[in-house]
Order: sequence, then C-alpha cells, then structure tokens
Amino acid sequence: MLQIPRPYLYSGITLFAALGVYALNSSWVELVILYLLGLLGFAMRRFGLPIAPAVIGLILGPMAEIQLRRALAIGAGDATVLVRSPIAATLLVVSLLALFTPLIRKTIARRGA
Repeated sequence: MLQIPRPYLYSGITLFAALGVYALNSSWVELVILYLLGLLGFAMRRFGLPIAPAVIGLILGPMAEIQLRRALAIGAGDATVLVRSPIAATLLVVSLLALFTPLIRKTIARRGA
C-alpha cells in the first residue's frame, strides 16, 4: 500500500467513495455533496487549516444534535435546562473560555505591542 503513488491512491479512494455513496441511495445529490466536501477538504489542506477538527465535527455533530434535542424535550423546550446543573454550567463556561481565549490573547497582544 505504501508503494502506491499518491495520485493513484487518491484517485482510487475517490472512486470507491463515489461508488459507495452512489450505490447506497442512487442519489446524484449525495454524490455532489461528496465532491463538494472533498473540495472543501482539499482547500483546507491547501491553506494550512487543520482537517481533524472538521472530521471530528462531522462525526460528532449529528450525535450532539440528537442529545440537544433530547435535553430540550426533557426540559419541555426550556433552554435553561442546559445550564441548571452546576456541572453543566461549569463545562459550558470552560468551553467558552477555550473558544475565546485565543481571540482575547490576540487582542491583548495587539494593544500591548
């Protein structure tokens, strides 16, 4: 497998992915989505953006959506059910800090420089 040149390997992966997507539902729309996501991945790699978070998001996104719907159904549509528990509120605050810390540090560095 390691001896196969990359262009042949990539074209084989693309061919089998396209065959699998089309064979699953015989849908041209899903085939177009496959190629658009492939182009997005190519552009991300070309511009030096990390691909792993996008792949993880595509895999975990639907599961997170199902759990969000379940939580909102249990709370009868009340969104405060997501932060009523101290543990949930703490995890949300830590997540927000992790998300915005790079922006805050960059802003502070620009003002200080």
